[in-house]
Amino acid sequence: MVACVCVGGAAGTANCVSGQVQACICPDASDSAHAVDTPGDEGVASTDTANTADGGSYTACKSDKDCSGLGLVCDPLLLHCVTCLTDAECSESHHCVDRTCEVYTGCTNSLGCTGAVGPDGKDQPICDQKVGECSACLTAADCPVTNDCVGKRCVPYVTCQSSTTCGADEVCNKATNRCVQCLSNNDCKSDEACESGNCRAYVPCASDKSCTPLGLLCDTGKGKCAQCLQNGDCPGIYNCQKVGVAATGVCVLDLCAQGHGYCTGNSRVLCNVSGSGWTVQPPCSAGQACSAPGGIPTCK
Repeated sequence: MVACVCVGGAAGTANCVSGQVQACICPDASDSAHAVDTPGDEGVASTDTANTADGGSYTACKSDKDCSGLGLVCDPLLLHCVTCLTDAECSESHHCVDRTCEVYTGCTNSLGCTGAVGPDGKDQPICDQKVGECSACLTAADCPVTNDCVGKRCVPYVTCQSSTTCGADEVCNKATNRCVQCLSNNDCKSDEACESGNCRAYVPCASDKSCTPLGLLCDTGKGKCAQCLQNGDCPGIYNCQKVGVAATGVCVLDLCAQGHGYCTGNSRVLCNVSGSGWTVQPPCSAGQACSAPGGIPTCK
């Protein structure tokens, strides 16, 4: 059995094709789509078709040339063909979300979101005026009771007064009155750590020797293998972000392209150098107005 590593450092089980790892089945299924596939003997993926953790399939790739015939692009991190990596690969009124083009409804205020429905079939009654599109929520106040707003979507949680009202593998966080998987490492298995209320498996290390066979690097400060330690450890369209309480380095797709952005009031909001977030610039000078034709804001 071949091992691989999931987002946050969790250990997974690899599906192999032609002797190379093509998919990583993770303890948390939501991590599998973003898993760190272990390189094969040649250090590159083949162009075979492989199965994913959820029973689907994909075509492995080395570059966009392997995917162009399918109308897809090559993900340089996962090394398989995907629908999109950025909005540029999607048609008008669609965004690239988790490597899939999803339709959105444009708006200037929430009145324009009446009847708007998202790709998940749920209502999107709130206008995110920063980007001019309808969403399910911007804060928890936009959601039903016992829901959080996560990624502009309402996500339910279970309330509790004690652990007796939680699931078999859960405990009650009395500070928030919510059921969680863990409060400390004592609630997790010996090879797991408690991060943000979830038990996450990890690969321990003291040097890169323990991690490089998995295509990872050793974060010696934390004693665990990580996908990245700095932006340069990720493919060009990805940046390195510290995820979870343990701040494990994970390569995530750039949020935006450097120099691109939007206007808020009379100020430009520009994508930062790493592509990981936005920076608000000083307001335009007197007599100038901010405009963003083609997604590139300028003061004119």
